[in-house]
Amino acid sequence: MENNIGTIVRKIRNDKKISAKQLAYLSNYSSSYICDIEKKRKVGTIETYINLFEALGFDYKRFIADNEKILGNVNDIVKKILFMELSSLENKIRNIELIQLIYKHTLYDDEIVILKMILKYINGIKVNDEELKEAFYLLNSIENVNLVSLFQLYYFDYINESNLYPIELENKLLMMTKKAISKSIQGMIYYKLAEILEKKKIYSAALEYSNLSKKIFVEEINMNRLYVTELHTGNIYVRINDIDKAVKIFLKLINDRKVQIIKPIYSSAINNLIWTYFIYEEYIKTIEYINKYRSMVVINNQYFMLLWSYLQLEETEKCYKVIQEIVKCKIIVSERLDILVNIIQNIKDENLELKINNYFNNLIEKDDVHSKVIGLRIIVFYYESLHKYKNALKYSKILNSF
Repeated sequence: MENNIGTIVRKIRNDKKISAKQLAYLSNYSSSYICDIEKKRKVGTIETYINLFEALGFDYKRFIADNEKILGNVNDIVKKILFMELSSLENKIRNIELIQLIYKHTLYDDEIVILKMILKYINGIKVNDEELKEAFYLLNSIENVNLVSLFQLYYFDYINESNLYPIELENKLLMMTKKAISKSIQGMIYYKLAEILEKKKIYSAALEYSNLSKKIFVEEINMNRLYVTELHTGNIYVRINDIDKAVKIFLKLINDRKVQIIKPIYSSAINNLIWTYFIYEEYIKTIEYINKYRSMVVINNQYFMLLWSYLQLEETEKCYKVIQEIVKCKIIVSERLDILVNIIQNIKDENLELKINNYFNNLIEKDDVHSKVIGLRIIVFYYESLHKYKNALKYSKILNSF
């Protein structure tokens, strides 16, 4: 990296000659900027690691108390502790490169700032604009391409939208693949490209990059990332209406014993399969797989998919039973009342409609407060959706008395 600001500054500091090109590059930066870079560019001390510990939720005060007599070796001690902490998070972040970066390399202060941002992202901690600006400010001084690549991957949405990095994202990511030392990071970059292109509805290119990333993860035996990429590929096939290929991918993942022990991926594969069948109106298959897997994983919107599927298949008695199940689920009724009422409005069977209305009216008469409130909320929402506001107001007044 001939034109890296940190490299140029260190050459000047060590009285080494710099080229005219480097001098021109250097002239674009103010002296205060250069001094600031040099001030930050030092091997991490105990204080500089505190931010990392905070980002990990680690008790750094205890660490300082335990190690205050051996601060000379603090870099190695901190790295070992961070390695252990990150190892415990490995299933969550699936990022062995980050662990290797910490454990195998000397960490400088500016690298620690970037690493802190990555750790915050991993742990779902909100990052403010000032922190991001500082991180972007330091990127030019960092020679560790893998660390820079990881930062850019985690914050690619921000990079794409901000004025701090006004570069077209696909080109930036492709450039990063050429520089990335780790094959796994190359695979991650291709995966992000596939995500971006899918959002832009450029599905053929999205599939191309998705397949490139899969190839790398197979070579690297990085199975977790391979499974995630397979899920993404299946979703792309759903979008281009190739349901057979999508279903084949999801079923392959579901039946893989190695996937079955990775609950988030296993659950996603099941949910994606069921949702695919549902949106393509394969109602018998939808019901079959919901009933098969509902005891094993949480299936999103399972009751509503079941209700709608039974409704389309005209299995009225089963519709009624599902509605009873829905009412028992307090959270579902509270959050998805609109879906329930919309489905009920699509009922064409007069006998079933009457039975359901009687059921909700009976709820109001029960001594159980929860049943009363649920029944009243559904009736109010139902009348509002039919624009029968007098009826809605009548039951709303009763509801407000609780």
